[in-house]
Amino acid sequence: MPERFYRINNKENTVIVRNPTRGCLLVFFSDIGGRYGMSFSELFNTVGDLPASIVFMQDPQKLWFHLGIKGIGGTIETVAQYVKHLAVREDTKRIITAGYSGGGYAAILMGMLAGADEVHAFGPQTRLLQRRDSRY
Repeated sequence: MPERFYRINNKENTVIVRNPTRGCLLVFFSDIGGRYGMSFSELFNTVGDLPASIVFMQDPQKLWFHLGIKGIGGTIETVAQYVKHLAVREDTKRIITAGYSGGGYAAILMGMLAGADEVHAFGPQTRLLQRRDSRY
């Protein structure tokens, strides 16, 4: 793993990339399958050199982050608080959340709870309890 990578917790559900010229915190949320809409390496090659500290969060419970992230907190609110904490710790002025599908849903919700400056949701899954859809 490149030197500027480090894992936030031992369960490997969250990875942060520190860039020395960071001006914002960019948080990507995975979909319920642990994907980001493209391969991790492709996404990293696309955003890795941005002037930002970049966080990649996965939801191992596959419940749209509603049970939080082990090692960070057991609710969506604690994860949102952690995003705010990271913004302060990384000395950033802006928070941007992004995600695809279930991660798009998380990006919208976490962005609202964490007071993000921008939210980018790609094909967000917004109907979580639709009974006709047996996939969920």
